[in-house]
Amino acid sequence: MLEYPIDLDAQLRIAVIDDDVNIHNGLRMILEAFNHQPSFFFDTREFLNSACAKDFHCIFLDVLFGRDIKQGLGLLEQFQEDNVSTPIIMMSGLRDERIFFLAGKFGAKVFLTKPITPSALHAALREALMPGQSKTPPPLVDPKLFATMLSAPTHLEFKQWQALLHRVEVRLDQDVCDKLKSLTFNQAKVFLILAQEGLLDKQLADRLGIGVRGAQSHKDEVRKKLGGKTSLQLSKILEKLRDAAS
Repeated sequence: MLEYPIDLDAQLRIAVIDDDVNIHNGLRMILEAFNHQPSFFFDTREFLNSACAKDFHCIFLDVLFGRDIKQGLGLLEQFQEDNVSTPIIMMSGLRDERIFFLAGKFGAKVFLTKPITPSALHAALREALMPGQSKTPPPLVDPKLFATMLSAPTHLEFKQWQALLHRVEVRLDQDVCDKLKSLTFNQAKVFLILAQEGLLDKQLADRLGIGVRGAQSHKDEVRKKLGGKTSLQLSKILEKLRDAAS
């Protein structure tokens, strides 16, 4: 039997019941970026035939399946009648007050309106799994991993950088996040180096193992994309990233 509240830093088993493959793909990216383990089902029958609610920490359940507006709410009502303790987060692209009312009546912990953003998803999980707990979000990134990334940016892995951006998107200003996402992988390394060390082109080239012209080109692109012309300005952006990750 699962016990609540749940530690959101743990790898959570999450069921997603939705008939839209694009929703599956989008939630997979977000949930895996948060280090959770999602399982996907295309309708309520598939879920009931192959899974058990008690095996999941949380269930994301769509309201509308095809034109059937009763299927999602029907399963939610069945969960309530069966005294299922797994928190249910309802999802819908419909903005209908009656649907909101029925979802609450049948025991949904949270109602998410599509499209679903990483920040909204994280907040929904916190509300569903940590009732009554502090609203201060937990650290999103392992401090030791982040420190390693900063101390050795030339050894930064592409998956690490992408995972970092996905996870801090919950707290990072959208403008700053968009600018960081616009960087290529090599430019991300240059950004981390310049923001901490402010190297000359030759020194930067030596660190990266590339030619001076290549280093200059990367530096120019980083400054252009991030809007930081000096190392001090870049360091302020890095500080925002550090704050968002902590």
